[in-house]
Amino acid sequence: MKKTPVIFFGSEKSSLLVLEKLSSIPFIKINLIVTRPSSKTIIQYAKKNQIPLLTPIKLNKKSIPIIARGHPSIGILASYGQIIPPQLIQIFPRGIINIHPSLLPQLRGPSPIENTILSGLKKSGVSIMLLDNDVDHGPILIQKKTTINPNTNQKELTQKLFKIGADLLAQYLKKYLNDEMKPHPQDHSKATFTKKLRRQDGYIKFSQLKKAIYEGGPIAVKIEQKIRAFLPWPSVYTFFPNIKKNASQEKQRIKILKANLNNHKKLVLQEVQFAGRQSIKWNKNLQKIYFSQ
Repeated sequence: MKKTPVIFFGSEKSSLLVLEKLSSIPFIKINLIVTRPSSKTIIQYAKKNQIPLLTPIKLNKKSIPIIARGHPSIGILASYGQIIPPQLIQIFPRGIINIHPSLLPQLRGPSPIENTILSGLKKSGVSIMLLDNDVDHGPILIQKKTTINPNTNQKELTQKLFKIGADLLAQYLKKYLNDEMKPHPQDHSKATFTKKLRRQDGYIKFSQLKKAIYEGGPIAVKIEQKIRAFLPWPSVYTFFPNIKKNASQEKQRIKILKANLNNHKKLVLQEVQFAGRQSIKWNKNLQKIYFSQ
């Protein structure tokens, strides 16, 4: 059986879910894996399975001829983390398929999963789409909705959505290659957009945290959503007063890793991490020490 040559683009742990699923499909052959130089997970997979590997710092004119040598019929992209230039898309006769973890045209851009949780959405989904010259703008092959566990965090939702995406790809890729399904354009008038997150986006004021714990209300809901949306990165953090005598700094940085809302919609801390230390369980004694001042 003649196999369809595929080039895979991916850099994150979620990319590995898709890559492993692709490797199990009998009618395709992965001729090349393109990943970022920092992606240990994907690099290890490529070496272990003896698949040719390319790790450019940036996709540019030098990268295109190298990728073209893989004689690609189609590209598959899952959390690659770089913009694909139009000149590169053009070398694929069947285009580049992207697994995007939102129901496009909602939440285009680099942080759809984080914004799904931040927005308190009860449903999300996956879009299998074709790349064009604009970010997350291309036509859609298939979408699938899913409900969101109200306690889910970014890491858990990422795993869930990319597993769905990998299964969808395995189910419909052959139909697309056989021209048994056609992509349909997005309704661009309904598009919403996300931004690239920075580490400082995780910062919350100590006074806001205190209010969320003791007064509750909308601010507690928003902080609880933010904690889940930003785990494991960029993570939510604030600065606690330093209770040590003769401390060189007045405040100490602390990450808030886990919290929930009680029946009165007040924030209850569960797990924290002081700078330079292992994470610890939060308790009433710590709360009394740090919040009674």
